[in-house]
Amino acid sequence: MPSQIPLPAPDPDSRDPGAMPACVAVLGPASAGLHSLPLRGRNVGILCNDPQRPEALLLQRAALELGARVALVKSDLDGASGHAALEQTARVLGRLYDAVLCVDLPTSIVRHLRDAAGILAIGSDWPAPQAMPPEEAKDVRALLLAQLASLCA
Repeated sequence: MPSQIPLPAPDPDSRDPGAMPACVAVLGPASAGLHSLPLRGRNVGILCNDPQRPEALLLQRAALELGARVALVKSDLDGASGHAALEQTARVLGRLYDAVLCVDLPTSIVRHLRDAAGILAIGSDWPAPQAMPPEEAKDVRALLLAQLASLCA
């Protein structure tokens, strides 16, 4: 069963720049190129084994800048997770979120969550921030928006 980790949104102005991947800091404020909030009012969960992973923080920042309410959720799901645990987790996620972004979870689990929860569950094909040039980090908002386009209606 995932446990919600209350973490503040990454803010490059208030955190030690050395503690944050450069591509997260380069995203800048939402007003720096994005004038609408297409995900306003939507609840997005980011499900991962380590909520401090750079990919999770980058997705959190991008989703917040698109207007979503975002929760980083620590997950202990893996390939050995039983059917009952997956069903129970999917039921809870389906009640809490409009979409779940899964970071570093097996594809079979993402597929099961999507089918059982009846919500948009997107797998872990996210760009690795440490491998991404900072000038490309701004494209994460566009990638995330394209993945979550069905929520914008």
